Amino acid sequence: MTTTSSVLAAAATLQEFSLFELAAYCEADPAGILKVLSSAHPLVQPRDQPTDERESGPDLLGAQRWHVVDTTGLRDLIATSAPGRTARAAAQPRRKDPLTRIRLLRAEETLISCAAEESADVRRIMAATARNYLRQFVAADSGRSDWWMLGADDEAPGGGPSESWIGPAPRLRVDFALATLTESEAMGREVAGEFLVETATDVCALVSYVEKPTDRGLADWFFNLAHELTRRPDEEVPSSAAPDRLLSALSWRRVRAQVEPNVEKAAQEAVSLLRWLVGDSDDSTPGNGAGGLFRFLGHLPDGRNRIEVYSDLLQIVPSQYEWQPEGEVVPGALTEAVADSPAASHLQQCASALEAGLVQMPFQSESALIGLAAHMFQDFAARGAVFDEGVVPRSNQARLNLLGLADVRVDRAEYGLSTSSQPVAAKWLHGGGV
Repeated sequence: MTTTSSVLAAAATLQEFSLFELAAYCEADPAGILKVLSSAHPLVQPRDQPTDERESGPDLLGAQRWHVVDTTGLRDLIATSAPGRTARAAAQPRRKDPLTRIRLLRAEETLISCAAEESADVRRIMAATARNYLRQFVAADSGRSDWWMLGADDEAPGGGPSESWIGPAPRLRVDFALATLTESEAMGREVAGEFLVETATDVCALVSYVEKPTDRGLADWFFNLAHELTRRPDEEVPSSAAPDRLLSALSWRRVRAQVEPNVEKAAQEAVSLLRWLVGDSDDSTPGNGAGGLFRFLGHLPDGRNRIEVYSDLLQIVPSQYEWQPEGEVVPGALTEAVADSPAASHLQQCASALEAGLVQMPFQSESALIGLAAHMFQDFAARGAVFDEGVVPRSNQARLNLLGLADVRVDRAEYGLSTSSQPVAAKWLHGGGV
């Protein structure tokens, strides 16, 4: 049964809507919805009015846009009109709602479905729907009837709801965070980097228990959102940031390619990646604290050098040179290593050439940056082949891996490699052999 408070709660959630949209959301008759909205004037008002009687038919009236003018006032009105808020109702024994579990599942299905929805407006509505399902789930478990009031006062733009009413369970924290992030992405709203890192940590905790298809779906949607929310539109990014954008793009694509074989590892890598992207500041744009594709870190007593280098370049170092990885700075993109002087010099020259090409490139989309890197590996192979014939096939492997991550279809036979049907990205993840 649709009540005045439930209609107004839906209006407070959507903020802007048509009568048809709100009626579908509440599963109610548009005429009844109009009556409730009219009673809430001036807290809720139409965007425009029909200019004459010919424009006031049922279809036009139902499609008319409404918006919430005073959210705080509307929530106060909801609180006073909500049923069951008396002390007597609060004292009644709580009954377990048989639909409680279904609400949680519907919320997660709605969030996962956002990945296939192209319309930002529809994703925003889907996120609001999922949040309401989650509020109903939490309210049913705590015996509250005013589910729409949960978290109404502590949800800030770009951040998640407080733990006080959600609890520490990673599943609920991830679900609520995904609803917030989906809405933020759909509205083009900035998100605090700290919130992204916290959510990534919760995703790690979620998938570390029992891996389920739903967990993979939630994790993959979070990785997609985090990728979108930590980058700016191509036209707003200076060309000088191209090297760091390449590293970020490769890392996110490798994280997402890792979901199916090992979602737990993908989640761990996402935490490290986000910490690199966010750095120590509140700015969540890619490349904070980064030093490009090569950075000299210092000399060691034995004459070797500590360096930080774009990981794929390590595959084309001639075998006569000596190097050893020390750890990943950015998973799948940036490695700290110890190298002798010839290896360090070779890597620095290749990195400098690639950085120059990326900065001068007229197209700055992620796929274009990855494509240029794949193209330049052919030149790098020619340099190293003078010392080591094995550099050429390793370069071909690296190029195929990169093109696979850029979603480019290639003829493997042209590279003198097996025509196995296994995806390039997948074979990279299983050890780099192509």
